[in-house]
Amino acid sequence: MQRPAFAYLIAQVRDLLRLAVPVIVARAGFMTMAFADILFVGRYGVGDLGYLTIGNAAISTFIVTSFGLLMGTLVMSASAFGAGNFAECGRVWRRSIPFSIFIGAGCAALSLLAEPFLRLIGQTPEIARQGARVAMILGLGAPFILAQMACIFFLEGIKRPMPGMLVMVVANIVNVALNWVFVFGHLGFHAMGAAGSAWATTLGRGVALSIIATYIWNMTDHEKFAIRVRLPAGMWRDWPAWRAQRRLGYAQGASNTVEASAFNAMALMAGLLGVVPLAAYGILFNLIAMAFMIPMGLAAATAVLVSAAHGAEDARGVAAAGWTGLGACIAMLSLLGVIYLLFPMQVAGLYSSVPELIAVSAPLIAMASYLIIADGVQAVMSNALRGLGDGWAPAAMHLLSYVVIMIPAGWYLTFSRLHGAMGLVEAILIASLISASMLTGRFFTFTRPSQ
Repeated sequence: MQRPAFAYLIAQVRDLLRLAVPVIVARAGFMTMAFADILFVGRYGVGDLGYLTIGNAAISTFIVTSFGLLMGTLVMSASAFGAGNFAECGRVWRRSIPFSIFIGAGCAALSLLAEPFLRLIGQTPEIARQGARVAMILGLGAPFILAQMACIFFLEGIKRPMPGMLVMVVANIVNVALNWVFVFGHLGFHAMGAAGSAWATTLGRGVALSIIATYIWNMTDHEKFAIRVRLPAGMWRDWPAWRAQRRLGYAQGASNTVEASAFNAMALMAGLLGVVPLAAYGILFNLIAMAFMIPMGLAAATAVLVSAAHGAEDARGVAAAGWTGLGACIAMLSLLGVIYLLFPMQVAGLYSSVPELIAVSAPLIAMASYLIIADGVQAVMSNALRGLGDGWAPAAMHLLSYVVIMIPAGWYLTFSRLHGAMGLVEAILIASLISASMLTGRFFTFTRPSQ
């Protein structure tokens, strides 16, 4: 017998939040590091804030893509844990660490091409040089953050999210302390501005990796999970045997690539407007990214609940999980959006005391109150579809919305219609609304009652 509708809804919300909250907190730790970087560098100088923004844009696409490629670590460790095959959980982790370091080394190598790339797309020599310096320092830390992410995915897969959360607290403390030292030049160090902030982030990521890897290696039940047991044939010789673990991340990696590349293209357009609009876009992007931690956690939880209901052939549960995730996303982001809408000057003032930068940033922040909701909806709905095994359709919809539509619209509104930096925000909002509409419509077609 089915439970009453209200009781069923309460149960769905409880299950969603129990899964989502730890993920939100853990992922927010990554963004608070970026938030601290921008706060310190914004106080140091507008020019350096622009360099930090463009440098992050040059490297972040590769790192975000790599996060997607590692998604198989979470799914496969969770699947093995649910089946009671605890030794396989450890094998998943043992494969993921060298794989993540290998991918991170590739990101580091690509960061060496940042300056010629930035020059090629029309950035001024100074912005290209300083931005590339930031990108190369962050590139050095790519193996750290990706291996750390593999560890966090593994622990979340075996239902131990707390260590990842605590490690991010430590990493943020280290990052803040090193920003104070390196950006402004305390304790005998020279002031390094944006480059100093990049070094703080890279070293903070290294500390976080060392702590979480040490924790996993020394877990009291490490024997149960075969943490210290070598892979039977080694990672590379055993490559075909763990194809499924890699393939799970391909669609997610493709979606991450498309979306991150498109957003970074908007940052590159902002660079063509000058240092102040570029810095304002950096503030906007950080606020959007911080807000995105909410739908990221809800999206992960929604995918798990949809997938579980789908596997149980529970059509009602599939629909309830997807629409509950959507409703929770809209409700939470609406509350945050009210702050962006009513207090844009005050929010901008957290990042900088320069009146010109605050004046340019405030209207963008007010518009972001609508943007974060549309962006959150498309994130939750794409993961709901992935919970149904529909991986490549969301990737195609992201490609259409954020590359085919958003980038040309951004150029047209910014430079042809002379909307300036606001044109970039308008284009992002248009693309996010289109993506959210398509993904929501597709989920509806899968879950509508049969006639």
